[in-house]
Amino acid sequence: MEIQKQEIRQLCSKFMLTGMGANLEDTVNDAEKNGIGFMQFTLQLLKSEVEHRQRKDEVKRMKSAGLPRSSDLAIYDAEKKWAKNRKTLAAEGAQLDGSVIQYGINGSLRNR
Repeated sequence: MEIQKQEIRQLCSKFMLTGMGANLEDTVNDAEKNGIGFMQFTLQLLKSEVEHRQRKDEVKRMKSAGLPRSSDLAIYDAEKKWAKNRKTLAAEGAQLDGSVIQYGINGSLRNR
C-alpha cells in the first residue's frame, strides 16, 4: 500500500497536481476509516487540489500586489475615508476660487 501511495505522489508531481499529492495520506485514511466509495474519494482529491490552487493563487496575487504586510481590507473603513476625501476636496475647491478642473470623456482637461 505504501508503494502505491508513493507512486501516486510521484504521478501527481509529474502532472503538477501537488495539492492532491500533499493531501493523499489524509484522504486515503479518511476513505479507509469511513468506507468512502471511489466517486467520493475522487471528489475529495479533486476538491483538495482546487483548494490548494486557490490558496497558492491568492498568495501569488498578494505577493505581486506589493502591498505592505500591514495592509488589510478587513480593517479598511470606507465611509470614514470617503468622508475625509469629500471634506478635503471641498476645501481644495474653495482654494481654487470656484474654478474646477474636470476630465472630459476622452481624458482631456477642461476648465469650468
